[in-house]
Amino acid sequence: MKKIKKTLLCSSLLLTVLASQSISVNADTISTGSGDRIHFINTKAKSGSDAILLESNGHYALIDMGEDYDFPDGTDTRYPNRWGISMRNYQVLEDRLIRHLNQVGVKKLDFILGTHVHSDHIGAADEVLSRYQVDRFYLKKYADERITSSWGLWDNLFNYDNALRAAQNKGVTLIQDIRDEDSHFKLGNMDIQLYNYKNEYGPDGKLKKVLDDNSNSIVAVVTVAGKKIYLGGDLDNAEGAEDKLGPVIGKVDMMKWNHHYDAKISNTKAFIDNLSPSMIIQTTGGDINLASTKNYLQEKNIQVIRASSKTQDATVFDISNQGFTNVSNSFPDIPKVDANWYQEGGYWKYRLSDGQMAIGWQEIDGATYFFNGKGQKQTSRWLHLKDSSVNLEGNWYYLNDDGKMQTGGWFKHDDAWYYIQSDGARRYDQLAEIGGKKYLFDKDGKMLTGSQVVNGKKMFFASSGALETDETGSGWKKNESNWYYFDEEGKQIVGKKEINGVTYYFDNKGVMQTGWALIEGHWNYFANSGAMKTGWIKDKDTWYYLDKEGIMLTGLQEIEGTRYYLNASGAMQTGWKWFDNHYSYFTSSGAMKTGWLKENGLWYYLDKEGIMQTGLQEIEGSRYYLNASGAMQTGWKWFDDSYRYFTNSGAMKTGWFKDNGLWYYLDKEGIMLTGLQEIEGTRYYLNASGAMQTGWKWFDDSYRYFTNSGAMKTGWLKENGLWYYLDTETGQMATGIHKVNDETYYFDANGVMQTGWKQLDGKWYYFQADGSLLRNGTTPDGYKVNAEGVWTTSKSDETTKETKNEHKQDKVTETTQAVTKEINIEKNSSVVNEKDQASEPVSETTEEKN
Repeated sequence: MKKIKKTLLCSSLLLTVLASQSISVNADTISTGSGDRIHFINTKAKSGSDAILLESNGHYALIDMGEDYDFPDGTDTRYPNRWGISMRNYQVLEDRLIRHLNQVGVKKLDFILGTHVHSDHIGAADEVLSRYQVDRFYLKKYADERITSSWGLWDNLFNYDNALRAAQNKGVTLIQDIRDEDSHFKLGNMDIQLYNYKNEYGPDGKLKKVLDDNSNSIVAVVTVAGKKIYLGGDLDNAEGAEDKLGPVIGKVDMMKWNHHYDAKISNTKAFIDNLSPSMIIQTTGGDINLASTKNYLQEKNIQVIRASSKTQDATVFDISNQGFTNVSNSFPDIPKVDANWYQEGGYWKYRLSDGQMAIGWQEIDGATYFFNGKGQKQTSRWLHLKDSSVNLEGNWYYLNDDGKMQTGGWFKHDDAWYYIQSDGARRYDQLAEIGGKKYLFDKDGKMLTGSQVVNGKKMFFASSGALETDETGSGWKKNESNWYYFDEEGKQIVGKKEINGVTYYFDNKGVMQTGWALIEGHWNYFANSGAMKTGWIKDKDTWYYLDKEGIMLTGLQEIEGTRYYLNASGAMQTGWKWFDNHYSYFTSSGAMKTGWLKENGLWYYLDKEGIMQTGLQEIEGSRYYLNASGAMQTGWKWFDDSYRYFTNSGAMKTGWFKDNGLWYYLDKEGIMLTGLQEIEGTRYYLNASGAMQTGWKWFDDSYRYFTNSGAMKTGWLKENGLWYYLDTETGQMATGIHKVNDETYYFDANGVMQTGWKQLDGKWYYFQADGSLLRNGTTPDGYKVNAEGVWTTSKSDETTKETKNEHKQDKVTETTQAVTKEINIEKNSSVVNEKDQASEPVSETTEEKN
């Protein structure tokens, strides 16, 4: 959407969008170059602007390039100075975009696409084209003549021409007549389909007339890793585009919110239903206009994320089959620098603390300066700006030799007197009361003297400029239902005037005003009698508050000990409200809520300042987890790279915990533990999902055994009639030759204790019925074993040995067959006997070899 929304122009109240929000990264750690990501460059405030980087398998592209620094100053007649042109740093994305592209390591862009010609979408196109290699540039044709709304021209042509010139200078392939075959292409792993890409022409062969350029927005639908992403610029339904495209595009997973402000002709419920996204990205720090739309998204459980930040350049998501992972925090914060003056090209410029080049109005060390779109400080000149939706002719300001704006009061320049108001703008073409006296200023702001005709009446102004006499009577006068007031000298009253203790307001024609009136940048309200109102007033079912000076208040206000929020139009708010980068809640009386709040079955917590809390919070001694939308969570939750569990009351659980028949352990920070853990002197094994294990478990290249209580077993273990030995220090299951209490045992590859004859390394050993190695003795089948347990023969028994050896080989083959049965490590045996090392397995019987 264009930076100043047309609905603001139609409103009877001026909504001023103010705010300022804001990264820098080690380029070698930003991107793998082989994954799929989408980067939304963050806005700095409630204004909106689009610059979206697509990254896939080492390929990059931009959907829109965001607002840039430069703006037309009216010196070129092709590009007039119009109200609504962006000239404030908080609207600029150029610094963030270029810094982020460099940090990601972008050298080349396969393509850039401008959805439409508003400067908050293509302003920085010329900067991108001049800095990076670009293969293709998609941009529909544009002409000021096609825009039917005078307020919708802004600096469209200025940015359009800049973009085309930059593309031509760099030899970039410019695609303006996009054909069907051009509308579907690849970027790495990404499949990209364009919609609404054709130029539309009227019967006269010229571009079709439209209200403004939002309806012309090119739509890009990106499909990757089974996920579908909608990127529609500022598409709206003024020309029926949403009704037409919604059913065609269908279900998506992520939707970039159409438009930055408007919710009346953009983002219709039918369009949202057609797309049915699970996640919406709003490229603005502001809130959705309509409460009904906000409630609708909550009802649909659609996650809303604002790509707006004071500290980070971008909101970045990894895209995979599992969904979207927000990896924004892997990027460093925007670097801070010392704000300072510097010279460049013979002009003084100023660098802000976030490294930006200052543009527009800037207050520096108590003085106000103006910098043009190239950042050059303006000096020794009158500056004409169309910066007011109330005064469409614009205001004049004077910048002195040092660049400081002339402050309020009388000012003499070139032998003429001017009067500068408190906001720096000069008075002109009016009869104004200053210091209790009336002065007349011509259309150029020069103070007039002598005889003058004002509204058909003759008046005389002294050489000082003060009104001396006129030809009217005094007191109240009514003419054609309008009331006027003339003082004792017959001078017609204009502006605010206290009469008999009551304050009234008369416009520049002297007509007494009723209802709302904008006076010196502030709204006041006057009753039908003309009397100025103060305090609470109700107008058309909406409450407003006016201070003792009659000025309508906005924003967060403490009134008689209670805090209220009055929006930009002054209306008292109820329910949820986003401001100052956080949510607060206001009851039906308008009072700001603190503490616990239950709404629509969900619990929220608002601190003593009324700020809705998110993330892990300690409240009254218990820890709770509140998700990104502020809702208190229960059950298992993954955050900060770990799982935690929250009870039905929301309180975070610690220690042992049983869930669905499984035991888990959460440390004092609530973190679910996994792997081998020693807890209160006992070792347990918790699998990758945190569940306590029992029975046999394989990890760290060995088997261990855990009892029904989960405790790790050591020493002798009997299971299913078989004996095993588990190391007393590590719990590892023994295999092969192993010594236990000075006795030697042999355990096969499955850990089962063996008995009888075993041939090991070409030598024969005999293991007794209790599993211990027989030494210096005779086996039950009559063979001698030495002190090492090795079977030996003597030369005198050669014949007997051969006979026995033949007999023995037959038996050995029978008794030393490989144990092929494998241990089922997931099975928990119903009967497991723990081996008493002193008495077992001596009593066990083993089939003897004969």
